[in-house]
Amino acid sequence: MSSVEKSVVVTPSTSKVLVSTVLLDHPIGFIIDSLFSMFGAQDYGDGMFETMVFAADEDGEVSDFTELYCERYDDEKTAKSGHARIVAGVEDGSITLEKARG
Repeated sequence: MSSVEKSVVVTPSTSKVLVSTVLLDHPIGFIIDSLFSMFGAQDYGDGMFETMVFAADEDGEVSDFTELYCERYDDEKTAKSGHARIVAGVEDGSITLEKARG
């Protein structure tokens, strides 16, 4: 996966999260997504770009790879604007972060 955008954000509750937007350019990503879908995990669509939010430690590194939020996009321009919108929403609390249910 190729990184498009990456931001460390402090939430209103003062915890840090990493907002990461990537190009899903590796076939294994599609295989894993298909397997999760088969077993009833949350499906985020078929977009080629993906923004995910993860809990981060004090240094801004991912501390838990369980996703807190996810969106997919069809093109890079939409992915970049979606990344900025998600960063703003996480910062102001308008986007609810919660661990995905499997």
